[in-house]
Amino acid sequence: MSFERGSEWRRWDFHLHTPNTKKNDQFHGDNDEKWTRFYQDIKNYIGDGSDPQRKIAAVGITDYFSIENYKKIKADGILDQNIDFIFPNIELRCLPLKDGVKMNVHLLINPSFVDRVDTIILSNLIYKSATSTYCARKDDLIRYGKELVPGLDDERAYKKGVEEFHINFDDIIKIFNNYPECKNNVLVLMPNKSTDGASAVGNPSSPSQDLVDLLEYRKDLYKASDLILSANPSDIKFFSGEKDKKPSKIMPCVWGCDAHTNNAIFEPLDNQGRSTKRYCWIKADPTWEGLRQILFEPIERVRIQEFCPADRVDNYRIIDGVVIEDNVVPHRFSNEMLPINQNLTCIIGLKSTGKSILLQNIARAIDSSEVSLRLETVYNGKKKPLEFPVKVHWKDGTISYNGSSDDKKIVYIAQSYLNKLMDDRAEKTEIDQIIENIICQNKDFCDLRRSFDAKNIDIQKQIDSKILELVYKKKEFDSQVLLI
Repeated sequence: MSFERGSEWRRWDFHLHTPNTKKNDQFHGDNDEKWTRFYQDIKNYIGDGSDPQRKIAAVGITDYFSIENYKKIKADGILDQNIDFIFPNIELRCLPLKDGVKMNVHLLINPSFVDRVDTIILSNLIYKSATSTYCARKDDLIRYGKELVPGLDDERAYKKGVEEFHINFDDIIKIFNNYPECKNNVLVLMPNKSTDGASAVGNPSSPSQDLVDLLEYRKDLYKASDLILSANPSDIKFFSGEKDKKPSKIMPCVWGCDAHTNNAIFEPLDNQGRSTKRYCWIKADPTWEGLRQILFEPIERVRIQEFCPADRVDNYRIIDGVVIEDNVVPHRFSNEMLPINQNLTCIIGLKSTGKSILLQNIARAIDSSEVSLRLETVYNGKKKPLEFPVKVHWKDGTISYNGSSDDKKIVYIAQSYLNKLMDDRAEKTEIDQIIENIICQNKDFCDLRRSFDAKNIDIQKQIDSKILELVYKKKEFDSQVLLI
């Protein structure tokens, strides 16, 4: 799968349950009907994908101690038609807290690692009952369910086993220690709710925790985690390092709908069943490597909010793509649109491979007079630039080309122009003025610059006044000396 624009803001949902989820399955209909309605509701929600608010690029298919439903979804192939990246999310129950409440922990799995989940992950999550030892594989959970309630059939015993099964968080640590390949293929997603998440550990005000000092253990949980499952603004600020009290490490906070019923699919709800509009936006390709990238740039690449962070009203200033239309030399260029990211775009290539010529002709298509001015400064008409026809497609639907009548304006700084200015070795060059003009388009900077200039003038006046005062004192002194 190719994402030609590079990293863009896309909506992700990390926590979607499906029909036949092992706990609290409230999806409508009988078994086949449940899945049909589930798929249709997702298709209806996303629509044709033109609305970025409802276009889901990636989703974590979630179930308790199981990836069976993830495998079914991939085998059906229906969601792949609407969603770019689908990955397993294994929800675990750990370390009973108070009154039987268990702490939630999630493991996000690289889809290419799915075949090893049973042998490496589930086989090493252990629970010891009074009479036997069980792992989290399906056959053991069925056996555990039948120990709890003799006479259950396999399906009900499986659900009963999952309902009561829990592990020690140390089992997760041991898996990572014993299987180094998990480091790049499994991510620990830690919920932070004060009832059944990490915040419940060592929290005296939590109804799910005895008044025992377990704060150090909570810190260990955070250290072993890769991401935090929370849309709480306070959590986001804390794990971003924006509070006075700092976390053990900076981590991204991500979110999902936690849907167990049709009306909650991709819509995180509050306790009254109302949509919170707390959507999770990730600036990365919808791939496993894109997901891992947010671990290194958690602040820059993750937002939890209603609207897409990339939404802008100045579409007339955003280049959507460029097309090289060259009919002079057949097949020299493809004539296909080259998509352009609306953020900073870098053209990479070896020396003399056409980077500067491409940029020059894109600029010429938008504002030929600007390009001519810069090149005239460098070459004084002694060198004719290589020209070929380019059309620049803007986000607002307009198209710029050499000779078009639109009024788009740009600042074009050619490499040769920069070289010439640097060779002048002047204290201040024209490039300083260009950069200053661009930066001053920001009102806050412009106000700051005016304030700085005003203070600078006041200081200069004070200096001039002191110098003048010194001159008069010197004259007065010299006259006194002559009198002596």
